[in-house]
Amino acid sequence: MVAQEKIDLLRRKIEEADAIVVGGASGMSAASGFKFYYQDDEVYRMIAGSLADKYKVYNFFDAFYCPKMTSGEKWALMLRLNKYIYDCYTGENYKDLAELLEGKNYYIATTNQDTQFYRVFPADKVTPIQGDWRYWQCD
Repeated sequence: MVAQEKIDLLRRKIEEADAIVVGGASGMSAASGFKFYYQDDEVYRMIAGSLADKYKVYNFFDAFYCPKMTSGEKWALMLRLNKYIYDCYTGENYKDLAELLEGKNYYIATTNQDTQFYRVFPADKVTPIQGDWRYWQCD
């Protein structure tokens, strides 16, 4: 089946469905260009600053779990990340999904913590099962 046929099939299934459960994971954000979680790109460098080279960690997840980083450095990293998350663009595929689901009975379960779903969907339609970066807690 070619890509267009798959898209048409998906649209048809969505139109026919009485209810839809969406499972959204990291690929959704990666497809929107948010790859700093997993790779060393200019966004990661902006967020990590000098910590990337100091600890030789070259993506956000490695930096976040770096055992050598002090608590203060981890908080600096998280605060920079939070600022980026609040200021960044909304991924186009999130907008596209919202358009596909408009007028439908749907619910979203996501492992994404980057709040992209909340930019286009009401909070009562989204469960971030691994947490939400808007609500950091001190350890």
